[in-house]
Amino acid sequence: MANILLQDLAQYLQENALGTRNTDLFLGGSPDDPSLPDLVTILSEYGGQQSRNRVKDAARNLQVLVRSPVRDYEGGHRKIWAIYNLLADPATRFLRFTSGREVNIAEMKQTPGKLQEDDLHRPIFVFNFSVWTTPD
Repeated sequence: MANILLQDLAQYLQENALGTRNTDLFLGGSPDDPSLPDLVTILSEYGGQQSRNRVKDAARNLQVLVRSPVRDYEGGHRKIWAIYNLLADPATRFLRFTSGREVNIAEMKQTPGKLQEDDLHRPIFVFNFSVWTTPD
């Protein structure tokens, strides 16, 4: 089961029409199903540092991955940038989710870029970012 932070972020993307959970939006890993033409995956890299100012908060590093349909570079590029722009928007850098979790998007570690193509020639794009949040 995915952690609460990933569930909250997935709900946020879904509310902004950037994916539908368990249809084309997945947590913690991408299904290797060739029938899925495109998908978004949110991954968590555990680790990070404890906040010196807010003892109960911790930094979390996350990655968003977009895989687009076969040879659809432009579609994947548009989608990864739409997600990036949503999360990087200064007006939404502090998020309060229905679960009660508060998240401060602390740093966009990189702008979106093409990582590779898979064996079926589906382009894969990624970006990484960090947040301050309460532990799961």
